[in-house]
Amino acid sequence: MEENQRNEPTEQDILMDRIIDSITAKGNHWFTGNIDDYRFNAKVFSEGSKYGIDGGRVSKLWIQKTMSEYRHVTVVNYDRGWDIKPARGKDEEMYESILRCLETMPTDMSD
Repeated sequence: MEENQRNEPTEQDILMDRIIDSITAKGNHWFTGNIDDYRFNAKVFSEGSKYGIDGGRVSKLWIQKTMSEYRHVTVVNYDRGWDIKPARGKDEEMYESILRCLETMPTDMSD
């Protein structure tokens, strides 16, 4: 294998880039974003806490899926505790990707 050969981005890498590009800071630690048929709102702090998902920085996360022009379904709701956990499959994959992006984004984005 050549030393200069670059690894091609995976589908997960491309999805993560698209999520990151969609994130908008709304102030007071709130962020929004849209990816495919999903939209989300999140409250993200600079440090993890006991209120965050798995002790992380995200203390509130709402993800909604568009089913049709007039029908939207909340597929994730975490408000310092689980109200709606993601179902297996595409909803869970999207939740995991969104959470990973929010947990790893720079802490100065909300300033």
